[in-house]
Amino acid sequence: MKSIKFLTLVFGLLYLFYGLIELLAFFGIEIKTLIYPQRDIYVSFVLLVISSIYLAGLKNSILGKERKAISYLYVASLLSIAAGVLGLMVIGANALETYILKNEDFANWTLYQGLSSYFILGLISVIAFWKAKKIAASKKAYS
Repeated sequence: MKSIKFLTLVFGLLYLFYGLIELLAFFGIEIKTLIYPQRDIYVSFVLLVISSIYLAGLKNSILGKERKAISYLYVASLLSIAAGVLGLMVIGANALETYILKNEDFANWTLYQGLSSYFILGLISVIAFWKAKKIAASKKAYS
């Protein structure tokens, strides 16, 4: 149960933090982070929704609703991974525009600029997914 609380808290706060950074960047307020903000309101919305799902899992974990907490962790991590895959596809498309098609709009594009918060968080969320899957499998054995 402690690992569920820890994972939902950490990932919920990470997604909340980067969702707010993306929102502020959209409105022109720059905050220095390791990950380049995309300045996209939709990215901010997606990150904040995923954050709310993780934090709902934390709430259920605190209230002792273990099955619900695992479900929220599982769903949030799946959505996170899906967003990460989308981020990977965007990086691939931008790389094609830059290096294959030689598009002038992408002349100064670098891979570092393509590393979005939702791509990095999606990669890290694989940890939460496997942990949720492991916890759910162990709970099934006790049911």
